[in-house]
Amino acid sequence: MVLANSDGWTELLVGKIQVTRIDLRTDAVVRAEGAEVTHTAGQRLYGKVEGDLMYALDRSTAEHALRPHMWARLKRV
Repeated sequence: MVLANSDGWTELLVGKIQVTRIDLRTDAVVRAEGAEVTHTAGQRLYGKVEGDLMYALDRSTAEHALRPHMWARLKRV
């Protein structure tokens, strides 16, 4: 999967799709010279848990190693 971010970087992710879960890890990052975030790597987990969609995004930058960045649980109404 390729993701382009408005902060000035593009990320190529590779991974595995399973029945109720998708695991992705960064394979490459390209940053524009003026990129606001010095994103260097990431990993993403998407999954179905008790009927809800959950996701977790971890990222590393030039300033810190891989760590949690954001997560959410989306409920269907």
